[in-house]
Amino acid sequence: MLVVVPELREDRLNPDEAYADADFGPYLPAALPEGFVFQDGLRFINQERNELIVHWTRDMDYIDWRISHPDDNDKARITSAADRKNYDLSLYPIPRAGSVPDDLREIVDNPIFLIDELTLNAVQARSYEVSDLGDKPGPRMRFGVLYGNVLVQLYVKGAAPEAVFDMLHQIFSAL
Repeated sequence: MLVVVPELREDRLNPDEAYADADFGPYLPAALPEGFVFQDGLRFINQERNELIVHWTRDMDYIDWRISHPDDNDKARITSAADRKNYDLSLYPIPRAGSVPDDLREIVDNPIFLIDELTLNAVQARSYEVSDLGDKPGPRMRFGVLYGNVLVQLYVKGAAPEAVFDMLHQIFSAL
């Protein structure tokens, strides 16, 4: 039996290198909300992971973009935008540990939408605000979007849902 060992990488990338990545560069947004700048990028490949991670910041705000191929755990979190109980945070008050049913906890925590089903309403339903002492208030979001066989997972603080929706659809339009 032939065992194939993948190319092992853990490379820090500049913006040009991240956007030029043959596998995942096309899944980075062309335009960001005003004021966000490239912080760093990491291309990581080993026996268990193959992903591109890019961070943009603006003061205390951030947009973290993690691009990979979905695994079986990810596939279990795919939801339709029509199935609001799987992702609408307004249905589950904070602390969510007490308000999200156990059987929905994983998908509500980090749902994955198919790009052709993603709506602005779904992105808005993922947005919430927390007023932590010493932290800047602003919208926060966590969810994933599946573009065929490529998964973009995003973690956002400080960018409006409309801007996040636009970034995701820029990619879809460019593919």
